Amino acid sequence: CQRLSSVAGIAQLVAARPAFDGGWELHVVRHGRLAAAGTVPPHAHPMPYVEALVATAETVRPGPGAAPRASAEEMECVLRWLESPGVRLVEVDGTWSCPAHGAESVRRWIDDAYRDTDSRMVERAGRPMR
Repeated sequence: CQRLSSVAGIAQLVAARPAFDGGWELHVVRHGRLAAAGTVPPHAHPMPYVEALVATAETVRPGPGAAPRASAEEMECVLRWLESPGVRLVEVDGTWSCPAHGAESVRRWIDDAYRDTDSRMVERAGRPMR
């Protein structure tokens, strides 16, 4: 919830990642929702492409709650892309932060617990019912 709330609170975020062909992949995120995506060709100056993408991006208004304008699944996909290697922030209109001692600090413990539970369920599924 902390991660989703942080990205949902940003009015606009523009990020870029190097593309395989030497250009850039661009994303415009508004209140946690992917509002536009585009590319910059290799060797082109990126700012005209950024400005055009921002100008044509979907209008997303803020709303109440942790996930007001996008589903939790969509925001998780957006966050995974933003956290992937090579992504650079081009513009952030608002504050993007998570608590230093928030729930993210126990993420590995939670992932391990889910993995253990899943493996036990698979193990039980292979046994005959009594």
